[in-house]
Amino acid sequence: RVESLLGTGGMGRVYKCAQLNIQRPVALKTLKRDLMANQVHMKRFYLEARAASRLDHPNIVRIYDYGVDEEEGIAYIAMEFLKGGSLRAVLTQRKRLPEREACQLLAQVAKALVNAHEAGIIHRDLKPANIMVSRRAEVVILDFGVAKADTNLYRDSESGLPLGTPRYMSPEQVTESPVGPALI
Repeated sequence: RVESLLGTGGMGRVYKCAQLNIQRPVALKTLKRDLMANQVHMKRFYLEARAASRLDHPNIVRIYDYGVDEEEGIAYIAMEFLKGGSLRAVLTQRKRLPEREACQLLAQVAKALVNAHEAGIIHRDLKPANIMVSRRAEVVILDFGVAKADTNLYRDSESGLPLGTPRYMSPEQVTESPVGPALI
């Protein structure tokens, strides 16, 4: 049951819902109808669900289900409902975080990325808007929509264009260099 709209983006909407059979709150991400006709968008939407569902880490959003709703004909991803706000919202409100708090948040992000990289998944759009912060300062990475399960490219295999938010892209994404988890 849809309870409320949580947000709208270029690709679709996210709703707070109740999974009635087990009385669990979920977030339901939907793809805009006009984008469903485009195979690249559908492929990317399902890649997000498959990539994130392969990961099992407390700092990565849990995916419960994905598909196309038969009645409405809408592509969806059902995922864990998270209480809190994006790191972007936190930074907008507070401007700066104390060094200790920032380090604690970033350590959680780093642990999640290590888990994803070990599974062969590169996020490619890690930015404050895709990091949720709970009231207890726990971090969860969201939106694997442009993730790459093959770490040899940071560009879209369909268009050859870099994917992600330019302001947050790694140099490898922009320069077409080989990419993967950073080696120290």
